[in-house]
Amino acid sequence: MSAETKNTGPGTGAARRVFAAGSSESTSVLTALARGRADELWPELRFRDVVAKRVAAELGDAEHWADFNKTIMRGCVVRAQLYDFEIAGFAWRGGHRRLRVVEVGCGLEDRSRRLSGQLPDGTTVEWVYVDLPAVVAVREELGLGAGATNVAVDIRQRDWMRELPGAELPTVVVSEGLSYHLEAAEVAGYLDGISEGCPAGSLVVTDFMSPLLKLWHPGNRAVEGGLKAAYRSGAELHASCAGIAHVRDDYGLEGDGLAVRALGASLRHLPLKQLRTCFYGVAIGTVR
Repeated sequence: MSAETKNTGPGTGAARRVFAAGSSESTSVLTALARGRADELWPELRFRDVVAKRVAAELGDAEHWADFNKTIMRGCVVRAQLYDFEIAGFAWRGGHRRLRVVEVGCGLEDRSRRLSGQLPDGTTVEWVYVDLPAVVAVREELGLGAGATNVAVDIRQRDWMRELPGAELPTVVVSEGLSYHLEAAEVAGYLDGISEGCPAGSLVVTDFMSPLLKLWHPGNRAVEGGLKAAYRSGAELHASCAGIAHVRDDYGLEGDGLAVRALGASLRHLPLKQLRTCFYGVAIGTVR
């Protein structure tokens, strides 16, 4: 089953719905609120998202914001910045005049507006936003992804990308907080779908958490079913898919404190390779 729409304008403000506490859908509200309030709470990040501000105002944030883990939500904003950078870098490095950006687990993101003006002049982007049906419904009501494709597909099916437009275009696929809500076999199938549905050289950006972080992460209690797949490194994540070549990891989301960064670095460089791990990272790869 899939549901696809083309949005053409702003929403009517009718989408004041509350997702069940602990549901996967509820995280889309929380990350949108974090982006919307980032310039107030974390001015040092120099991040402003006017669309997210409107979303926060239309949804009403009091009951959701009260129990925010603000350290984790700040990380969501840093992740948004990193993904912005990787998408723009792909466009600039490759000299692509036309490309496709597929955002999986997009929530209430509207990156196409935020990146306006940051891509090379004359670049045409086919934006595709993918999430659960309930989230896609709210996106439609709020008018998010104007002129883009909003679609609900089952990314656990290996052929999930065949339902998306722009298959012939160089593609960037970014996964927003997805991997740790899936079992390891489902992550592998998801990556297989990407490798089979994108041209060679396409960029794949996936965040992940380590088994160490998974042990105590509050998501184990806050998210229905708890957290699932965990990886010691991005290379380990990409090893589950023969069609994706690992390029590098980014650990900029582990934290800002010197102690956290030092501990994270020490874990990644333990003498015994079998023990090396991290806290939280972003795996960057390309389709073979």
